[in-house]
Amino acid sequence: MAHLVITGNRLRDGAVVWRGAAGDWSRDIADASIHATEGQLAASLDTARLEEASGRIIGVYEVEVETRDHGVVPARLRERVRADGPTVSVV
Repeated sequence: MAHLVITGNRLRDGAVVWRGAAGDWSRDIADASIHATEGQLAASLDTARLEEASGRIIGVYEVEVETRDHGVVPARLRERVRADGPTVSVV
């Protein structure tokens, strides 16, 4: 199984957030809990979806990540943009 983290958006301000090991949500992907087994991922996703149902977090899903010298990086460009912001400079 690939290494996965859980992401979503905070409902009150739309910020991209990443689920931590303690069940907290952080705007920094470095704080995300990395799941290496299906069991870990399933349990964490179930809890995250309960929070989604309560209206605190929306759009919960898992993201494949890679570990690099400078930290954890999403494997796909879409999630890298979500983690780091736009790929173009904003004027």
